Amino acid sequence: MITLQRVQVCLDANQRVALNKMAKADGVSVSAIIRDAIDANLLGVTVDELRLLANASAQTTVDFDAMAKRLKATNAKLDQTFRMIEAMKVKQAA
Repeated sequence: MITLQRVQVCLDANQRVALNKMAKADGVSVSAIIRDAIDANLLGVTVDELRLLANASAQTTVDFDAMAKRLKATNAKLDQTFRMIEAMKVKQAA
């Protein structure tokens, strides 16, 4: 089990607001956000790399949402086609 040590960090108002929003959106504490940022920095991940990753992740979400919408529309067309085929079969059998 990791023992955490309390430290004090001075932030400007914009940083604090941004951290609070991030923490709330992710369902974690501000401290967890700060620890993750420190860990990333210690691993050599740059702010620019994090921004690129965030942008790519956001674009992926947009792309997946568009794909899901298109798949839903395609499935609706297929369902309609299958209903038409079934109706034709019933008509031919009669």
